[in-house]
Amino acid sequence: MSLIRSALALSVLSAFAAAQGTDTCTTPTPITGNGPFAFNNAAATNTTGAGTTCAGLGRDLFWVWTAPAAGAFDVSTCGGAAFDTVIAVYAGATCPSATGAALSCVDDSCGLQSTATFTATAGTQYLIRVGSYNGGTGGSGNFTIAANTGGGGGTGRGTGGFPVPVEPGPESSVVAAGGGGGGLGGSAAGGKD
Repeated sequence: MSLIRSALALSVLSAFAAAQGTDTCTTPTPITGNGPFAFNNAAATNTTGAGTTCAGLGRDLFWVWTAPAAGAFDVSTCGGAAFDTVIAVYAGATCPSATGAALSCVDDSCGLQSTATFTATAGTQYLIRVGSYNGGTGGSGNFTIAANTGGGGGTGRGTGGFPVPVEPGPESSVVAAGGGGGGLGGSAAGGKD
């Protein structure tokens, strides 16, 4: 009986550890569904030479997710972390090239947390990268993946999509338009405001 309990406990712990993401983009943790997906990036390292077009992303962890349908999807840490997060999404299941552009790279779309919106093709794999802004301390958190029904997304300040003027304010005066019926998303290749 204790052998069965030990095996069951090990199985549960292994499943939990697998959901944490890996510290290297060469072996991202496979995930399915919408989450939430727990992580702790406090001990993660800063990945260099992989997708450097996503500025400010450090202490990063990696997952690979297969889109269940075509359309716009949001990857979000909003309400799921107590530190400044950055999210990037790349096409494919492994490390982007050193100059590889993210489909979406977003910092600070809901307070200090982020929602990255991207357009997916059914059955295609996407590399999800979650980290701390400028390699900050990080910690425990979770992210979710959901179909974007047109209600918003990240305020991707930078190079994704096409420029859409917005009212002047404390944020950038131009954001990148994303998919999903008018949601805002795209690539935040720029730095902090």
